[in-house]
Amino acid sequence: MLLLLLCQAFAQDEGSDSTSKWMSETRLRLLVSGEQWKDPNIGDVYKSSHMYPMVGGSYRFHRNMALGLDTGVYQIEGNLGATEFRSFPLFIGGSLLGAKSDLIEPFISVGATFVSFAEDTPVKDVSGTKLGTEVRTGLRIATKYVDPIIYPESQYGPNPSNEAALKQLDIEVVFAQRIHHAFGLGSGFDLGAFRFGVGLQLRL
Repeated sequence: MLLLLLCQAFAQDEGSDSTSKWMSETRLRLLVSGEQWKDPNIGDVYKSSHMYPMVGGSYRFHRNMALGLDTGVYQIEGNLGATEFRSFPLFIGGSLLGAKSDLIEPFISVGATFVSFAEDTPVKDVSGTKLGTEVRTGLRIATKYVDPIIYPESQYGPNPSNEAALKQLDIEVVFAQRIHHAFGLGSGFDLGAFRFGVGLQLRL
């Protein structure tokens, strides 16, 4: 369904003026994310899934393209508090955006993930950073919290809504798959995970 919406958006752009596709829009995101880890060893000692906050931002430079990053941090205890596992995932990548509708924006993102982790145990402390790939898809739904003022600028002058700090507020729903140890390569913790997130996006 999301792929169909994206294909329709690109098909609509084929007949439009190419100069109108380029733009400049800054976006900020606040999400609550839950992830389920692939490595069973993490679940045996700690737990197999966890919820944590994420923050991020992106720059939309084209009607159908954007670059962005986001990050979060979490800390969980295991073995009745004797051990502790901390993680700091960072995502950097690009997105294809469906821009056919002003109400719904489907998207697909692909990028690199850098997951820094540390495990503290009574015997030995382990830390490091894992490099992987993450694929995302989801929807952003526009709200009416910011209602733009629409009137003919030729008659009344510049539109004050164009100078507002917050242009639009969206609800974002995203599904993602983080891939580590692809094709059996790699050692140590496999921090690959399935993720689900929901939150808000602010268009500035």
